[in-house]
Amino acid sequence: MKMIFIKFMREEAGASSVEYAILAAIISIAAIATIAIIGRDVDARFAETLRLIEQGQQSGP
Repeated sequence: MKMIFIKFMREEAGASSVEYAILAAIISIAAIATIAIIGRDVDARFAETLRLIEQGQQSGP
């Protein structure tokens, strides 16, 4: 198994595969972080909207 890994790492295609895997990991991490940040902002906006709707219902027509 070790020899297969060493052979894989020496080949040019193996290096390209590793580079693509690293690039995919970086893009995935950036996407997850962005979604998490945007998700918190959206959650806060929905909470504020709900608060305003409830406040409007309490005051009546």
